[in-house]
Amino acid sequence: MQVERSQDEDSASSSAEVWRVVRSCWPLLLGHVLEWYDFSVYGYQAEYMQKNFFQGSRMATWAGFAVTFAMRPLGGVLFGFLADSIGRRPACLLSMSGMLLATTGQGLLPIGSSAWSLGHMGPALLIALRMLQGLSTGGEIGAMIVYMNEIAPLRSLGMASAVMQLFASIGFLCADAVVALVVATAGPAATMEWAWRLPFFAPLLPGLVAAIGRLRLPESALFLEEQSDSQGLGMRAGYSFRKLAPSLRGLLKGYSFAIVLAMGSTAAANGTLYVGQVWSTSFLTEQGLPASAALWAGLLSQAVTMAALPVVGHLTDLFGVGSTMLIGCTVCAICALPLFVALTHAATSPVMALLVVGVGFALLRAAVSAQMFLFCAELFPTRLRGLGVGLSYNLGCALFGGPIGMASQLSLRATSMGPGIIMAASGAVSAGAVVLGLGLQAGGKVQLAHRRPEPYFCLLRVPRAVSKEELSSEAPSDMTSETTV
Repeated sequence: MQVERSQDEDSASSSAEVWRVVRSCWPLLLGHVLEWYDFSVYGYQAEYMQKNFFQGSRMATWAGFAVTFAMRPLGGVLFGFLADSIGRRPACLLSMSGMLLATTGQGLLPIGSSAWSLGHMGPALLIALRMLQGLSTGGEIGAMIVYMNEIAPLRSLGMASAVMQLFASIGFLCADAVVALVVATAGPAATMEWAWRLPFFAPLLPGLVAAIGRLRLPESALFLEEQSDSQGLGMRAGYSFRKLAPSLRGLLKGYSFAIVLAMGSTAAANGTLYVGQVWSTSFLTEQGLPASAALWAGLLSQAVTMAALPVVGHLTDLFGVGSTMLIGCTVCAICALPLFVALTHAATSPVMALLVVGVGFALLRAAVSAQMFLFCAELFPTRLRGLGVGLSYNLGCALFGGPIGMASQLSLRATSMGPGIIMAASGAVSAGAVVLGLGLQAGGKVQLAHRRPEPYFCLLRVPRAVSKEELSSEAPSDMTSETTV
């Protein structure tokens, strides 16, 4: 006999499972918040870094920001290899430690006007710490994606991916809020002199809490099963970085198409975030919009993104990651340019800033990024997932994220619509990655989904009948056997 379960019941059960994972994995998600806080707080303090370290050079300041992107692929490879060798949990712990060291260290640096004997070494030390931060961030995000993908219930993978993006938005929101609070409390002059250090110290205590909490996290059951099938490699047999080169060669040889697809899938998310939500606020202040209005637009943008992400995550679980990825990126390719043109025509209007940056670009980012982590993780098998995601995702961010702010600034010399064209193009690239992936899978060149083949690309979903046996065994198969939380 068959029993039917409504979509509402399905949704409630799926959401409950995801939030159960969230509660169990709070050290991982807290670290994810701090990862993006650490990564973005430099950008929100660019004015103070520019005058204290780079003698007023705007290009040198943003080069210091971009250097982290250059180091991310290397971090993704190193920590991805560790995640596949000694486990997802220790890789997450090591990356967290590196991020804390890099962020706190930036707040301790001597500056050029300092009486410290090493004052003139400040810029060099800053770049070194930014490189360490990029290395650690590249490792953290890859290990995080893999871990959450492997412990989340199968039917809730889309929601789990969206939750990771939601916590990333919390990190950006916290960085923006902390910097604004410091400036409002200490004043611009004191912030320029010494208070700019305070936001770099803010994540120290919660970071230590997250690191200690990660010591108690269970290892991924899929990783342990893979290690058992491989005759106890990894933690039980030790590891050696001499195995890194063969593993990398095997990945490049067997999964080159998957790497290209994963890289392409990151374009739209990077475009909507770093152009639509970060660069645009700086652009508006240069056009004459009051700084307070730009700040509110940025805060609203992160809040709207956070509200929309779970909705897109739920749709991903209903219709498949391929469907929602293609639709979201296509909408971005169509709408990004008209939104930016509308913004430029009323660049000094606080209302227009709130509508376009605070709402329009925020919704585009949610539509293209909620499912991106899942899209990348599904392209690789368990034995190479850490290395594959770590390399491909961070290469995509280095290609489409690092230089995109400077590219937007330079594009204005050719046309006032340049940044909008860049955002639209990023959406087209990611939409093209989905279409290319479907074609390659049809030709037997790539496997798009290693954990959850269905739903993947179904634009019309009809709830199927579920047997009593399936209904009674569904929760254990999703939560108990796949995860130990």
